[in-house]
Amino acid sequence: MPGSPPVSDNTSGRKLADEEVYRLNRAYRAINSCNQALLHSNNEKELLQEICNIIVETGGYRMAWVGYAEHDDSQSIRSVVISDGLFSRSATTIIPE
Repeated sequence: MPGSPPVSDNTSGRKLADEEVYRLNRAYRAINSCNQALLHSNNEKELLQEICNIIVETGGYRMAWVGYAEHDDSQSIRSVVISDGLFSRSATTIIPE
């Protein structure tokens, strides 16, 4: 009909909105789990290890790591915790000091 607005299929917009809701819910679950880890951790390295695992397992990232900036001449970064999702369970390595 002339003058009528075109009718379009909005399934792609709906799919994008659903993906965004899924992504936000995943982020919320990861933040909530990190808060729980903060409450229940016994020491700093345990906390960092658990948070890296949560980021990989719940957050959906392939890898997470924590590094400390060193105050040396080369401004190096010392890796403390690394977690990756290459295995069915995150493989976490704590780098000795």
